[in-house]
Amino acid sequence: MTGLTKQRQASQAVSKGKWLAQLFAIMPVSLLLSSITSLTSISTEVIADTMTAQPIQSSLPTKPVQQLSHRLDIHTLCAEAPQQCLTNVEKLLLHEPSESRRWFQYKNYQLDALFELNRFEQLANEVEPWLARDDIPLKFQISVLIYSAKSQPDNRKELANQLINKAVTLLEDVSEVNHNPMLMVQIANSLNEQGEYQRGYDMLLPLVTKYQHRHMPRFQHELFENLGHFAIRLNKLDEHLEYRCSALKWASLMGNDNQIAISLYNVARAFQMLENYPKALEYFSKAEQLGKNTLELVEFRRAEIALAQGQLDKAQAHYAEVEHKQTQYYQSLFSAFESALSKAKDAARSNTSAE
Repeated sequence: MTGLTKQRQASQAVSKGKWLAQLFAIMPVSLLLSSITSLTSISTEVIADTMTAQPIQSSLPTKPVQQLSHRLDIHTLCAEAPQQCLTNVEKLLLHEPSESRRWFQYKNYQLDALFELNRFEQLANEVEPWLARDDIPLKFQISVLIYSAKSQPDNRKELANQLINKAVTLLEDVSEVNHNPMLMVQIANSLNEQGEYQRGYDMLLPLVTKYQHRHMPRFQHELFENLGHFAIRLNKLDEHLEYRCSALKWASLMGNDNQIAISLYNVARAFQMLENYPKALEYFSKAEQLGKNTLELVEFRRAEIALAQGQLDKAQAHYAEVEHKQTQYYQSLFSAFESALSKAKDAARSNTSAE
């Protein structure tokens, strides 16, 4: 990364207008809307700067529970296709003894799927009865607390913080031998949502060394994606690129094109933030090839890069190709770009007139 570090140091000497800061600013979202991987796959922040997993539209047909292939068990199904997972797991819950170990596992899958599908009202109703229970498995108890926090409306942020803090306390009270590293990633991700960036980063960083020799693709992928989220927040841009590249390596080992596409997008964003635009464009193209239906911001990022390079016509052309400009979630991002492009055009016209 030495070359990249030097490049970053050189780029810091370049004067940047306020519009660039606006475009590259990270925009937190209260509920990880739309593109979040679940608690079984938790690189979970949908922010304007990075991309996380959209609910996957699997081409696999929905099968009755009893006809699930041994090659596509419920665990695999729930990792890949939330709607099919929800359909099948609700049937499984009816046939499993209530509150048995397996029943809680299926119930967790149900919560994961509801969250991935953005069914927040139903999710809130499902977790509500469990909040007062302290006689349930730790993983499920923590999941309930975190999902309850994530389903709180914006005007109840204090309650959401209390729920997250309770989840953190639960995990910290468990002896080291019983620590589940995915739970730690899960909680750290929620700390990210609550703005506890340094705390979450410090929680995850020791896991890199501790599990460096373990072949755990899903965990490693989630670990490095979440470290990437924190690195952006803490303005560690070189580390951000390293974490995104590591996440891409592990995503490739998982063999899920949707996850790979998202990781490619995040690598591209890391290069863009370092102003290595050729590399950024290269990785955006790779991401687009794998995830055309889930990476609608790729064309917008091309417009950003063109604007940053003063290529105003090209920026306008790319922006014209961006779909869903009225989407509430991205509205402030698009508005900032439109304002910046308009100002750049006005400046260009003024310069031409002066000449």
